[in-house]
Amino acid sequence: MDEKTLPHFASRFQTVAAWREAMDALGYTKPLQLCHGLSQAMTHLKLTFPEAFRLLWDNQKIIIAGPSLIYDVSASKLWAEGNRACCAGCHRGHRPAGKCLGPRQFVPRDEGRTQR
Repeated sequence: MDEKTLPHFASRFQTVAAWREAMDALGYTKPLQLCHGLSQAMTHLKLTFPEAFRLLWDNQKIIIAGPSLIYDVSASKLWAEGNRACCAGCHRGHRPAGKCLGPRQFVPRDEGRTQR
């Protein structure tokens, strides 16, 4: 599996547990924090598993490196303080939390502002 096939593979699952078991069966390792982050995204943003996975993937919070997945714990900023992430959630009527420049190019609202 690679960067092109992982999002499609993940879209076939409805729960974090089912996806985790399938990844384990394929020999992939992943931090427990990744599973927790997916669950938190689903809960806080009212997303399905495929939408939560896509949100974290598009915002480069999940990275594949050989047989391992890496999770960026800063993902919680996507739903902290009432922010709504744009890429995976905007089609469901969520308020954008930043500027969506397309897949894997989300720019949070606070970045890019000049300090005064």
